[in-house]
Amino acid sequence: MSKVVIQGNASGTGNFTIAAPNSNTDRTLTLPDVAGTVLTSGSNADFPTGSVLQVAQASATGEFTSSSTSFVDTGLITVSFPNNIQSGNKVLVQIEASISEAYSGSWAAPIYLTAYCTSQSANIGDATTGIVGGNAVANAQGYTNNQYDIDRLYGSLLYTPTVTNPTLKLYMRSILAFNRTIGSANNASSTYDVGGTRMTIMEIAA
Repeated sequence: MSKVVIQGNASGTGNFTIAAPNSNTDRTLTLPDVAGTVLTSGSNADFPTGSVLQVAQASATGEFTSSSTSFVDTGLITVSFPNNIQSGNKVLVQIEASISEAYSGSWAAPIYLTAYCTSQSANIGDATTGIVGGNAVANAQGYTNNQYDIDRLYGSLLYTPTVTNPTLKLYMRSILAFNRTIGSANNASSTYDVGGTRMTIMEIAA
């Protein structure tokens, strides 16, 4: 028969109390057959490295077009955590965008995305190529026969913020459009589709 052994710590002076809940039902707590720490509740600081501590997401279906050669705020997405993150923790940023050509003849122009952190005045990503994580470019291919494609663009980056309450906005440098095709005029139809764009952020325990 295996046994449960409660062992004290010679370096500590506090008492460890096992308290019964206010219940009229018999219950059994079965310990896992592995070594380690069992954590059922606690503050974020108690969770191991790599744990997802909180998640926030913002999405948009509104249209945005730009011909700017520098990054501009799309005005579509602003996302922040409900609670301040703990110092030293990381933030995982994920972007999924619906893109298309902004006007007839723009063809396969590249689109660059970045998550702009307003609270630390910094682009989260490469300042030149733009997209979160850098070195990733997607082309939205258009055709002159009035059959315009909507393509999906993805980007992700794990970074360490310098503030505890980062607010991220979606910035773009491109001559392309979000959430529409050239003929959609913000009106989905059997001919012209419209899409959606979203940004998800996760606090990751360091």
